[in-house]
Amino acid sequence: MHQFASTHAAHCPGKVEKSRLSSLDGLRGIAILLVIGRHYFDDGGDLYPYGDAFSGFVLFKYGQMGVELFFIISGFVIAMTLETCRTPYEFLVRRFARIWPPLVVCSVITFAILGALWWSPHSVAKHEIWANFLPSLTLTPNLIWQPYFPGVDLVDGVYWSLLIEARFYLIALALYWAVPRMRFGHAVALFTVANILCRAVVQRVLPGSNDIYSAAFVPDFMPWFAAGAVFYDLWHRRIGTWTALMFLFPMLLIIFRTNTFSKESPVVLSAFALIFFAMFWAVSQRYAIVRIFELRPLVLVGLCSYSIYLLHHEIGMAFITSMPGSWPIGIQLFGILIVIAIMVIAPGRISRASCSLTGRVVGPAPQKSHAFLHTTVTLTRMARNSFKSRKGARRGRKNPLVNIPFTLIAHIAAGGAREPLEAACPQKSWSPTTIPSSGASSKVFAIASVTRRRRWPAGKRR
Repeated sequence: MHQFASTHAAHCPGKVEKSRLSSLDGLRGIAILLVIGRHYFDDGGDLYPYGDAFSGFVLFKYGQMGVELFFIISGFVIAMTLETCRTPYEFLVRRFARIWPPLVVCSVITFAILGALWWSPHSVAKHEIWANFLPSLTLTPNLIWQPYFPGVDLVDGVYWSLLIEARFYLIALALYWAVPRMRFGHAVALFTVANILCRAVVQRVLPGSNDIYSAAFVPDFMPWFAAGAVFYDLWHRRIGTWTALMFLFPMLLIIFRTNTFSKESPVVLSAFALIFFAMFWAVSQRYAIVRIFELRPLVLVGLCSYSIYLLHHEIGMAFITSMPGSWPIGIQLFGILIVIAIMVIAPGRISRASCSLTGRVVGPAPQKSHAFLHTTVTLTRMARNSFKSRKGARRGRKNPLVNIPFTLIAHIAAGGAREPLEAACPQKSWSPTTIPSSGASSKVFAIASVTRRRRWPAGKRR
């Protein structure tokens, strides 16, 4: 698979782009299937026509861990996205354009269908009101709106994770631009540890402020995001395995400690965390086993996972709870499969429409031609500076251009990282790796290759 994944590729169904990291889409597919299993088989209680017949199955009972898997993916992707954004404003605009349009469409659809199925037991229990759009579309806590609209709630209960994501975006943005010389994964991991310690101090000093602090800085979920950012650095070969383990181990300890406060088995929750970390370790190390995550059905589900996540819960529950309990269990399961199929296939239309709208709002990702121009100019400047030192050249010193890693050149030509090429010059050892098969990167490779391992003849003047 292509080594450099495109950050700005929209989560659209259809043909899988080679530039995407397909294993991430496969992991998204696994995460959304876990969440669906939880909501359709273990989260309805007495409203289910089949009761708790399937609640003992581990993947259904602990399917909410799919949300934590989404958080690791988000940490990985946001680390990738920040590198392609030139300003904080660009990052915020792109995140807003990716998240908000599908959220508006899906919340309106959910509200309308629950209103149409007003007789469904789940619709009666949910009791949607117009004020529910306020916290849902502004991604703000319900407590802000309850004094003005009693009983206000999110249009769909699963939107709670979007509030967590929005806070992580702000924290990630602040860390990336406030600490530019530190690896982003390192910065997020250190912030996570400091965040936990600060919450402990705040609880001692101001005992009643824990909810406010947790809502603002999400300390219980930051280890998942931080792990994703560290895995991105590991996947990008910016850190070694021991360095990655040094930062990932404290994140696991914090997760294990947080699991002890859960009503469910902390052992099983911690086992899921270990499995998720192992899966991302395999992706970051590019093991052959990750091809399992690249199965096309799983990838296609992952491509639509955001729209599926926004639509599946309330609508699916309204349909499922409408089935008579007198039906045989086989017919009930067949009805559930139909609902799952609709919830997986229908969001594809919304994803395509969202991709089209996003393209109009934020425009395309940074063009390769611009990156090629930047790379060419940088190479020209370096060549000019290197040829000024004729004395060093006569001594047989290698041309400084040979120390530029071909991987970095190709990555910039493909519209990737913004690190200046000058920062890569002091490197003494490198080996050519897979070069993206794009026209711009091929030209850059040709420019760089003419200076490869060149020595000036000793004692001969230029």
